[in-house]
Amino acid sequence: MALASCCAALSNALPGNVFLPNSNTYASANSNRWSGTSSLSPSCVVLPGSTQDVAAALQVLTQNGRPFVVKSGGHMAKPGFNNIDGGVSLDLSRLNSVELSGDLRTTRLGTGAEWQRVYDNTPGVVVPGGLCGGTGVGGVSLGGGMSIFLAGVGWTANNVVDFEVVLANGTVVHATPNTNPDLFMALKGGGADFGVLTHITITNAQLTNFIYAGQVLNGLTDRSSQALLRVLTRYTTANNRDPGAGMQTIFKLGSNGKNEVETLYGHRAGLNAMIPVPFLSPAIFNELLGVLPQTVAFAAPAPMNILSNMAQDGLATITFQDDQATIEAVHKVTSDICKQVVDIPNLDCFWSYVPLSDIVTANSLKRGGNVLGLERKRIDRMVVFFSPRWLDPQYDARMSNVSQAWYSQAKAATVAQGTADDFFYLNFAGGFQDPISSYGADNVNFLQRVAARYDPQGVFQKLMPGGFKLPQGY
Repeated sequence: MALASCCAALSNALPGNVFLPNSNTYASANSNRWSGTSSLSPSCVVLPGSTQDVAAALQVLTQNGRPFVVKSGGHMAKPGFNNIDGGVSLDLSRLNSVELSGDLRTTRLGTGAEWQRVYDNTPGVVVPGGLCGGTGVGGVSLGGGMSIFLAGVGWTANNVVDFEVVLANGTVVHATPNTNPDLFMALKGGGADFGVLTHITITNAQLTNFIYAGQVLNGLTDRSSQALLRVLTRYTTANNRDPGAGMQTIFKLGSNGKNEVETLYGHRAGLNAMIPVPFLSPAIFNELLGVLPQTVAFAAPAPMNILSNMAQDGLATITFQDDQATIEAVHKVTSDICKQVVDIPNLDCFWSYVPLSDIVTANSLKRGGNVLGLERKRIDRMVVFFSPRWLDPQYDARMSNVSQAWYSQAKAATVAQGTADDFFYLNFAGGFQDPISSYGADNVNFLQRVAARYDPQGVFQKLMPGGFKLPQGY
């Protein structure tokens, strides 16, 4: 069946939910992506309004063997990961419900919702969702999911108690610890190669919406950079003793000469709106707050959404054992590469550090584990993600090469220090990276068995080009 006929069949199955390129809804939905590098031209856009609509769409696509992609928040900048030329775009943005349970202990989320919407609509609780408010519930959850409170509660996926999934044949299943437990485990970091995730039910991190939230902006100097790198390595160790804390540090070199460092941090230890200001910050942040020069600093009890409004996202990533010499070596590589591209107009070269203390793995295991494979080596790690931004598409190819060069040089620096780690965080990985293989052979074999059971025809391997595919040859 030609794609035009497939779009017609989808329109018959889902009247009012399928849009062609000559419609305003198509234009709006297709442009609603974080990065212009993912702008492609599908033959039609499907906007399902329910899980049943997703099931109907998948039945048509599978029966007719037509290529498709699934878009949750549309935040990945990799071309082809959440969009497609000539195929069908299955856009979940209408599946954006946010439903708190009566006892406030769990929240049911449509996977087309962005995390900012979740945080804005969950008064009274903290949901352990994405660092960046613009990311989608579905993509963050399937990749593992880093929240600001990663150390205390583990990965976002480890807090999910129910995944609602539409399989390739249109069957709707639930994956829980007791129902389809193999699929439940696979979805905790295994990506989108098993079905279309439509809803999750997640355990809330705490039953108060107010956290200790802070932001520090430092001038970017050699002295402040060295001080902040020391803060990061020491914080990573300290986080094991105080897992209620979370922190992310973002460096920026800009073509406009505006260079700065932003650190976002928070603590979930029993804060509420009645805490008076001023008040003492948790001790784990004392060293951070002493780094000068500071251009902006604030800290206060605040809702969760204040941090997600400010966080960033990444295009390529590397992980290494937490170590002072290594972070300094990786930092020099990154800074040097960014200085080589500041000639590009309107370019901001961002790179960020997220501590991944061993307590994260311990707390993830307490919540049933996942397929990320971090328990194979019980160490403190540092995750770095490289995320340059530019406006002119003529530089896309150059910046793709720059991202790959950054990874190669940064990896070599970690190898030289003897602190290299194989793990790639899927949601920060570049299109040239292979995060699922980094989970280890046992986990890859498990994921392949689960895919063979729930998608025996390999629909999500063959017809859905988007996302990271399960490795072959294991």
